[in-house]
Amino acid sequence: MTMRELEEQSFDSELGEFVYDFRNYDVGDVVHFRDKIVRLEYDRKEDVTYFAFVSAYEADGVVEWPFRGNLTSQYKVGDLIDLYFRVVYDQKPFETLDYLKYGMTHGGKAPAINQYLMGQK
Repeated sequence: MTMRELEEQSFDSELGEFVYDFRNYDVGDVVHFRDKIVRLEYDRKEDVTYFAFVSAYEADGVVEWPFRGNLTSQYKVGDLIDLYFRVVYDQKPFETLDYLKYGMTHGGKAPAINQYLMGQK
């Protein structure tokens, strides 16, 4: 699924906001994410590479997801990237992705990308 499709999984159109519940996934399910990188930036100070994807809900039309380290030699704008996320509890009964929970439980730090690549789940 693309970023737009992933966003739609947790956007409640009646409330007009994101909720901690996925429409078609339950805790323990693996979500295959595949989308085109529209912007890629390395922040040396933070030692984080920001991957940007098209978003239907962000004001500037993109959402950035950071991963630890300089990954600009491995990926470039226009590449399709395949990542695998697991649906986990944020706080029962609320659901989130393991990627997002990592940031919440590690002081906002970005995780390593390797744990989300094919074959790691």
